[in-house]
Amino acid sequence: MNRQNFNVLSVNECTNTNTIFVIPYLRSLSKNLDRNFILTGTIWMKLMYLTLVFYADFKTLMQQNLILRALVTDVLSDVKEIKQTLIEQLRDNKQESVSSSLFTLPGTNFPINEEEEFQNLEKILDNENDFKNAVTELSKLGGSSSYDFIKRALSLIMTNDYALRYSWMGRKGKKPFCHLNISKVLIRSVEQAGLCKSQKETETAIQNWLRRASDRKSFLIKKKE
Repeated sequence: MNRQNFNVLSVNECTNTNTIFVIPYLRSLSKNLDRNFILTGTIWMKLMYLTLVFYADFKTLMQQNLILRALVTDVLSDVKEIKQTLIEQLRDNKQESVSSSLFTLPGTNFPINEEEEFQNLEKILDNENDFKNAVTELSKLGGSSSYDFIKRALSLIMTNDYALRYSWMGRKGKKPFCHLNISKVLIRSVEQAGLCKSQKETETAIQNWLRRASDRKSFLIKKKE
């Protein structure tokens, strides 16, 4: 083999050798690039997905926030209306308590000493609201017992002279007190004040107070002398 052939062979061998190493490298590089591209694409898709999820959650939170703000506004509005209603009711109740007091009723002077005034009171107590107001007002008089309460209440309602016209059952030519509206008011008032164990106890207290009207009148006359 001459020198020229040797050189050609060397060049060819070198070329073949480079081809053997370069081509696999290029293929490996191509695969790595493909993997990197796929990996980058996957990461990008994940980032896009997370962004969409975050946006959806943020949008939901904003909607919920708007709903909560609307609810709070409605609640505050309702509270304001309730407060105003309560204020008006308290004002009305205050006015009613002054205007509908049992002892400030028109056509009746207390303590009652005339039949006409007493009948006017009975007619007023026929009204359910006036009846309830009278019960509430009298129940606040208080007392140490049912009789103490009846004594305090009836002393304000009628004089001893007028009380002489009545007995509980209407015996001995007197008028019956048990069927009157005022007797029912007194019984309910004692119950509401919690000063009796039974209705019978209150009825007995009224009966005793009426029966002692004569003694009280005599005592007052002697006291003035």
